[in-house]
Amino acid sequence: MIDGTTYRYDRWLDVVFTESCILDVPLNRTQTDRPVDLCLEITTSCNFACQNCFSNSERGARGRDLAIDRALDVIKAHQNQIIRLCITGGEPLMHPDIEAVLEAPSQLKECGCVLTTNGSMRQDLDELITANQWLTAVSLHGRKDAHEAYTRSDSFNLTTRRIEALARRALVHIYTVVHDGLSGDDVEWLFRFRDQTRTQFLRFMVPRAHGRFQPLRNEALLTCIKERLDARSGLKLGPSLTRFLAVGGALRDSH
Repeated sequence: MIDGTTYRYDRWLDVVFTESCILDVPLNRTQTDRPVDLCLEITTSCNFACQNCFSNSERGARGRDLAIDRALDVIKAHQNQIIRLCITGGEPLMHPDIEAVLEAPSQLKECGCVLTTNGSMRQDLDELITANQWLTAVSLHGRKDAHEAYTRSDSFNLTTRRIEALARRALVHIYTVVHDGLSGDDVEWLFRFRDQTRTQFLRFMVPRAHGRFQPLRNEALLTCIKERLDARSGLKLGPSLTRFLAVGGALRDSH
């Protein structure tokens, strides 16, 4: 309960809601009238250069890191006001003090904790990730050619192996940006890969105009995805209601 209202978090779907969860298209991740979700952009460093990127991170560019004391202070200050904590970047596993951040769930006994990652870095942290019960949301943007063209990387094998390994031990979601290089065959493959690896959920996301942005032109692809959705998948079309801590330390509400 927060300020007299009971909020609920469905960890399997990664959805925040009040009385009941609305499972529809779009599947809104925050179904509330106020932010009870805290998202921390802990670094803009990244080893990818994705076509769409919230923080405009880029491989080889000098990134910025959120001061670890600031991150932990904000988590502590909000511990009684949030029901979900999300760590993002850039690639958050490139933060030099990521181990301390991954211990954060110990402060948040009744809060869901989500780590968003491209899945290609720091496999040595998997014990810490699973021990602290992070829901790990791994970005995978289609089959090998589609994924590697979108991310401008050669990461497909690393990412798929990481999903397979983590899904055997922890709760894993797949995040797929809907991009023009994605095909109907890629969509079908993503569902098969989800089921083969026993990944819990597959979330498709339509890019919005921020950071490095390339708009979706293949509108027919959305129809293909909508027709294929099942109980363990969703399509995110708009922003979430979130309290957002930017890498520079500024805190704001995002809509």
